[in-house]
Amino acid sequence: MISDSYCRYILTAIESIPKPCTEVSVEYKIPIDTVYRRMQHLRDEKLVHVSDMINNDGKKYFLYKSKISSTHATFDNKLTVTIIYS
Repeated sequence: MISDSYCRYILTAIESIPKPCTEVSVEYKIPIDTVYRRMQHLRDEKLVHVSDMINNDGKKYFLYKSKISSTHATFDNKLTVTIIYS
């Protein structure tokens, strides 16, 4: 997931402030379908925290926040990636 550029953009967008998929799509100019699909993969891998909210119109929406605080990659005849969770 971390090697996918869309996932990296999404994780960057939701690093410090929880956001809905629509806001991430507009902010990073990523097609909304791609954001939803990648967000589902990130949820499946437990890399994002999801909270649901209800707006004034009574509609339910979801906010996503990255669980990753940092990553570290090393290459010494093999690639090793360490993920630090917040």
